[in-house]
Amino acid sequence: MIQYKENPFYLTEEQVQWVESTYDSMSLEEKIGQLFCPIVFTKDEKELKELVETKHIGGMLYREGPGEELRQSHKILQDASKIPLLTASNLEYGGNGSAIEGTYYGREMLAAATGDVERAYQLGKGSRRIVLPESTGWIWKWIICMAVLPFRRSLRLQKKISASTRSSWTVP
Repeated sequence: MIQYKENPFYLTEEQVQWVESTYDSMSLEEKIGQLFCPIVFTKDEKELKELVETKHIGGMLYREGPGEELRQSHKILQDASKIPLLTASNLEYGGNGSAIEGTYYGREMLAAATGDVERAYQLGKGSRRIVLPESTGWIWKWIICMAVLPFRRSLRLQKKISASTRSSWTVP
């Protein structure tokens, strides 16, 4: 049994009841749809509504675009969905991975090349600050992705990051 009132959820009794009643009311097709998080390229209202209403997606990943267009698409999708959607953005190199007006900080390998854990931390911290105001639920990739790259220096920095700052990157 999932402990909704404990870490990491900390839900109230009312919130737990909403989660359980919502889940119980979903069809098998809706439950399967919740597993999918497609990349959203279109701005067309009809296509956006169809995506939510027929595929029952659980979330979406926005590609870079003008902030106002992203907000409009986000509103259309959320309004059409019976269940609030999770949203993601490619913010691993700064705020411009979502809204093109966002601030570019530097790709994760740029932060790793400095050999300074603080640079990697600042990249994650800055991206987190972008997540909340843009109503983006989570960042698609974190700097932690450096571990898959074939550079020993990155792997050494990855170990330092894991030990010292990863816990501060989680969004409350």
